[in-house]
Amino acid sequence: MSFVITEVVRLVGYVKVFFRFPSGNIGVGVWMDEPPKVNSEYSVEYDVRDAVRWGRELRPAEPGTPPSVRLNGDTVILTGEFVHMPLTDGTLAVVGYDDSLR
Repeated sequence: MSFVITEVVRLVGYVKVFFRFPSGNIGVGVWMDEPPKVNSEYSVEYDVRDAVRWGRELRPAEPGTPPSVRLNGDTVILTGEFVHMPLTDGTLAVVGYDDSLR
């Protein structure tokens, strides 16, 4: 998935970044490498380390809802398409955003 960095905030022990997708949606995250350059485009992968459970953090969107990434307070809400459903032990799910997996 590609986006443009709009702001970089250096904090103790990590770098917080704000970004914008080509669709205009915005997001925020922690950058795990050398700090990126503002107004530069990057291709990245999301890594969700918290437990994501079907019916709680992960739910179906309304039919026809377009892919998006948006902020709700300090929560990032990703709307995409399931490409692989979670395994029976709940350890894996792959979600595509726009053409990120094609």
